[in-house]
Amino acid sequence: MRRIQLHTCLLLVAMAAWVPRPAAASLATAVNQQIPPGARAAAMGNAYTAIAEGGHASWWNPGAFALLDGVFVDGTRSQLVPDLADDIWFRVGGLAAGYRGLGLGFQYTHLSYGEASHASGQPDWRRESYEHTLAVGGGIDLLRWSEGHGLRLGLGGNMKAYTIYLPPYWHASPETHPEEVADIDLGALGSWRSLLADAATPTGGLGYLELRVGVALKNLFNARISYEDAEQSDPLGRWLRSGFAVELGLVPPPDLFLIASDHLVRLILAAEREQMLEPDADYVVGGYGAELSLLNVIALRGGWIEDPDGDITEKTWGFGLGVELDLDSSAMQSIGGSFDYASVPQATGLDRVERWSLCLKARL
Repeated sequence: MRRIQLHTCLLLVAMAAWVPRPAAASLATAVNQQIPPGARAAAMGNAYTAIAEGGHASWWNPGAFALLDGVFVDGTRSQLVPDLADDIWFRVGGLAAGYRGLGLGFQYTHLSYGEASHASGQPDWRRESYEHTLAVGGGIDLLRWSEGHGLRLGLGGNMKAYTIYLPPYWHASPETHPEEVADIDLGALGSWRSLLADAATPTGGLGYLELRVGVALKNLFNARISYEDAEQSDPLGRWLRSGFAVELGLVPPPDLFLIASDHLVRLILAAEREQMLEPDADYVVGGYGAELSLLNVIALRGGWIEDPDGDITEKTWGFGLGVELDLDSSAMQSIGGSFDYASVPQATGLDRVERWSLCLKARL
């Protein structure tokens, strides 16, 4: 397996080729926090802050916790910069649950840079460089108990603990320790749903129209992290993401093949803007996406990412396959799962990256 000895080079590769950032966000800060999880979101151009469904809601928008209806477990896996190294992997596992206007979430993110040898050639000195982040949060729907208007407003937050281990390959001592730092994310997600009536259909309903607006603030305190020299610490970076989504669904007749779905056909259009909130940091990323799905069984997705500073302005695409079965139980309404795939661009001159996700869900 091909290895890269210089951990600083690995970090530069990941930053420059995958999630380039301006100089204000130092290369010494946590890279794993800047890689969006979820193949569904990636296929939609990362325009997901106003959607934030599933187990990765913790990363996208903690305000979505309380708007979820059930328990969701998601896992994502992706090999980064495969044309430069074969041992840089990104893995994420998340759980999110919502019930009657209250929600909680948990997520673990791991970014591996592979192993490195010492510059002196010591055969017994090999270390894996890595980063991981643990996030735990919760939320509440402030409008849950106001019936009849179709409005919901979720507010939530995460406590996050970062651990970064980048042992210097030149360090005389083999004993180096991970660096740790903590911070907080905040999020809000509002939605309004209106039923589309049609007396000609068996159920009296043609479908629904839903509008969603989401805002998420990452790293509220902009905590700083240092390595060997505490005086040369760097901020994690404070980021603001805002998004808007429109969802149109056609409601199927009841008891359709035992498949649990609130739509026969559903179309989602979404847009997002990400901005770095640092002095003199003029850095903005745009994302646009669409999803067309049939009965939550088949979904086709496409999107576009505009990241001029990162030299990424290109399309994204992907698909999803899944099933959700109606249990008709007093304890659980439905249970199901899905597989999602996405193809996303990197900087010019680098191969596209594939991303896979698995999701399990149970609606209470």
